[in-house]
Amino acid sequence: MWCPKCRNEYRDGIFECKSCGVKLVENEPVDMLELCTYTDSELPERVKEFLIDSDIKPIEIEENEDETFSLYVPKTMEKKSIKVFNAFMEMYEEELLERQASQEKYSQEKKSQEKYSQEKKSQENNSAEYNKESDSSQPDEDEDDYDYDENASYDWDAEDKKELEDIINEADFEEKATHFSSDENDDPSSVVYSSSTKYVTEEEKYNDYKFSGITFIIFGIIGGTYLTLTKLEIIPINYNNIVFGFICAIFAAFIIYGIRSLLKAAEVKVLIPEEQERTRVINEWLKLNVTSDIIDSWANEDVTEAENDLLVMAHIREALVREYPDYDPGYLDMLAEKYYEEFQEEE
Repeated sequence: MWCPKCRNEYRDGIFECKSCGVKLVENEPVDMLELCTYTDSELPERVKEFLIDSDIKPIEIEENEDETFSLYVPKTMEKKSIKVFNAFMEMYEEELLERQASQEKYSQEKKSQEKYSQEKKSQENNSAEYNKESDSSQPDEDEDDYDYDENASYDWDAEDKKELEDIINEADFEEKATHFSSDENDDPSSVVYSSSTKYVTEEEKYNDYKFSGITFIIFGIIGGTYLTLTKLEIIPINYNNIVFGFICAIFAAFIIYGIRSLLKAAEVKVLIPEEQERTRVINEWLKLNVTSDIIDSWANEDVTEAENDLLVMAHIREALVREYPDYDPGYLDMLAEKYYEEFQEEE
């Protein structure tokens, strides 16, 4: 057990630090550093979720005495945390600009609607006054000769259709309509840290299943041996039948789960060569198509080194997604990151 404040280690059975008086934790505390501070708690929570999606943890948010909120990340992940944080701020600034543009557009539409309503009301009043004057100037006119429809009204729908046709016929309408569509010249930085989860290779799955299976079987065998020794009274511990049966069931479940894990590992193992071959083919494609000249052309001297790395990896990932659209985005993300890291090491 560890004290999260003074970082002293205590033996099992002690739950409170004698020096600090705080509750102990099971794991050794991680050295943390302050990444950012905000005046409200909403934005740090969003940053925290963004960092967790990029496999950065643990993350802590603490409220300061001045009622501000500070976000802390592990010191061992400082470089990656800064990269991800910069990417989040770029996305957040774009979100604010889009929200501001949307509000301005809504305000303009509201003003246009109010103006339209006023014009419509004015025309209705003018039409009513005109009809009143016509009726008073021709009092003796035969009503049968006057074709008047009480339900007749001005065709405002026709006016709306005409206005819509005028907008569509504008020269730049098509350009405006496709403003938010995907294009090859779009900035790919928005897809650097998407919501896709971290990809686990088939080899990693195989190792995980194999390790879990062997571990559970070993614990099951040890438990079975222990129960046998207690039953033979070699170990002087007596259990009643209910408790003994319950413990037997637990260790039997360990063995069953371990066998299932090993069977699953065998199924995954046959997929490893196929994935390795697929990875080799994609890496060959990257070497031929994503050369140093192309990477240099993607670089942006106006941004920091961390932001530039994110931008280049975003371009590589986008190229892979276009070339291999049927593959897992997380898998392509992993290959893009590894390829760029190897490229930087060679440089």
